[in-house]
Amino acid sequence: MHLFNTLVPRLFLSLLLLLPYPAYSLDIALPDMGDPSDNLITPAAEKRLGRAFIRNLKNRERFVNEPVYEDYIESLGRRIAANSDNPGRHYRFHLIENSRVNAFAAPDGQIGIYSGLVLTSESESELAAVVAHEIAHVTQKHLMRTFYRAQQMSLPAAAALLAAVLVGVSGGGGQIGGAAISGIQAGMLQDRINYTRHNEKEADRLGMGFLVKSKFDPRAMPAFFGRMAKANQAYSSRLPELLRTHPVTTNRISDSLGRASKYPYRQYKENLRYHLLRSWLRVRSFSRPSKAVTHFKSTLKQGRYRNKEAHQFGYALALKQKRLYGEARPILAKLLAKRPRMAEYRITLAELDAARGKTGQALKTISAGRKLSPRNKPLALKQAELYQKSGKHKAAAKVLFRFSKRHSDDSRIFAKLSRAEAKSGKRANAHASMAEHYYIEGQLKAAIQQLETALRQRSITDFQSAKYAARLKSIKQEYVELEKLRKKR
Repeated sequence: MHLFNTLVPRLFLSLLLLLPYPAYSLDIALPDMGDPSDNLITPAAEKRLGRAFIRNLKNRERFVNEPVYEDYIESLGRRIAANSDNPGRHYRFHLIENSRVNAFAAPDGQIGIYSGLVLTSESESELAAVVAHEIAHVTQKHLMRTFYRAQQMSLPAAAALLAAVLVGVSGGGGQIGGAAISGIQAGMLQDRINYTRHNEKEADRLGMGFLVKSKFDPRAMPAFFGRMAKANQAYSSRLPELLRTHPVTTNRISDSLGRASKYPYRQYKENLRYHLLRSWLRVRSFSRPSKAVTHFKSTLKQGRYRNKEAHQFGYALALKQKRLYGEARPILAKLLAKRPRMAEYRITLAELDAARGKTGQALKTISAGRKLSPRNKPLALKQAELYQKSGKHKAAAKVLFRFSKRHSDDSRIFAKLSRAEAKSGKRANAHASMAEHYYIEGQLKAAIQQLETALRQRSITDFQSAKYAARLKSIKQEYVELEKLRKKR
């Protein structure tokens, strides 16, 4: 049993780092073995696994790096998580720019949503249904329960099961997939499929409850399942039959439809931001800006759109992308005048003005927005960016420092803060902030080096020296523990 306690987490992490591709399925479907799994891996270890998974995925996939659109996905996820059966759980929601109809739940509440899924959905409630389903997988600890189940098996069987599950999660095939399949007997495969179906049913049932509590349309879940079943046909020939982790069956669709029918029918108001995200993704899906301009211009003229305002925004985005700033600006200005608190409009208009060389005007637009919404993270980040373009590095550092306190798990804020502090002449602060960036990214050795450099700065104060020395000691201890684990492999 001690061998499993040390092997399983290492095997899991090793497989995560070796997986060739991320999931093609809509979830991580894993066996449900009960609460004993809670003691199998520490929260700190799970956190490291989650970060390792995302870090590895970023080497293969293009994550959306636009704060205003990330903010929408995060706000959608937080809204549903707050109405789950574990509202205090930690989550991170990621938007990945990839045409696959796909989402996943990874260790430590890391949830990814692919742009193909957003564009395939036809309402915010449909997108929310998938997010709720993924959150249910996390609240039910399906991934951790696989570890517990592996403990009950022989070593080869446990290794084969985890390999099969993780390859299924990755959607990959190739050598790893072949090795996993060859290591598992037919009976064990059937057992895994049964557990997969159980978890899917459980996630559907709980996810719908989260959906309703969050005031989304429960009928969106079976509606999207039906559409996804058709979309998945494009991938069915590529995936091993027994490693499909998201079987969308007729029974599953009918079950969710039956549950949804128990709730009274009513109209649901949609968030405009959902449609703005779709327009932004649609513009980026075209191979050339001219094609995007033609598409949005013609569909606006013909009235073929789900949301006119969002479609106008898409047209302005396409014009901006084609550098037709004179045509795009009046559209954006009109949209912003109608909704002055809409960060998407304000940031896009500011970006357009900055591209025209009007950085002062861009900064004025963003600063006005910050007065209306002082806690808005995307606006703050854009303001700091424009401050730096204007040479106002101290002002940028001040904004970023405040938001680093509110968003202490966002590595990019610390990287931006480090650059602003360096330009402001605060070298010790700059190195310390970069250390936090590296620490969040899981690069402990680099974090240690940055803190050691910070402590060598001549301008460092006694308070800073004590603060950074304490932080250095803490990270060094964690690094030593991790190195011990690696050497035991």
